[in-house]
Amino acid sequence: MTSTSKSLGDDVEPEATLGVRLKKMRDEAGLTQQTLTDELKKHGIDVSASTVSRWENDGKLPDEKVLRAICEACQQSRHYEKLHGLLPPKQVTTSQPKFHTWITKVLAFDRRNVATFLVGIVAVTALFFSIRPWLGSKTNPGSGGTEGVSRSSQQSTPPCQQYAVASYDLWLRGEYGETLIQLPHNQKVTVIDTRNPHGLDYWQVTTEGGRKGWISPGYLKPLC
Repeated sequence: MTSTSKSLGDDVEPEATLGVRLKKMRDEAGLTQQTLTDELKKHGIDVSASTVSRWENDGKLPDEKVLRAICEACQQSRHYEKLHGLLPPKQVTTSQPKFHTWITKVLAFDRRNVATFLVGIVAVTALFFSIRPWLGSKTNPGSGGTEGVSRSSQQSTPPCQQYAVASYDLWLRGEYGETLIQLPHNQKVTVIDTRNPHGLDYWQVTTEGGRKGWISPGYLKPLC
């Protein structure tokens, strides 16, 4: 690589573009496009000869860091400010706080992000309402009861313990609400307890066949 004392402005038109001036500077330094890439690697810049060609043809311009490395590789560091002035405004790199960058990314929602967010909200809402019947709280004696616990859970047994099934589609259930067997219309049952341990509005009954389970009191008719 050879150095020269010739000014970068010699033999270059005043209106010459940055690419033209970069080529002129490389030629004056006695570098080919390939050897310039080798020199740039010493400055931590790894580019190909085709990239250098794009710079010199104004197809793509280097940023500030690369431009400074080119000037140093061509031993023309004194011309950096002059060449820097030819960079378009968007090529001048400005450092932004990391927080500002993070906020920008967070706010950069596209339609798919919004759609995904809405689908998530709908799914969570549907899940909540699907498990809501199983949620309940135990009544604290003397507190007057809590919201979500039926009035029937305030007593152990009703005044009348003998009932008949008033529905044609009623199921005997487990204490968590799972179905066990379907009860026929007018099936007689005996109420054992009206307090479901999980806060559900079910009474514990025994069928005529001796099967125990839980049943909704709204579908029973008293026999006494």
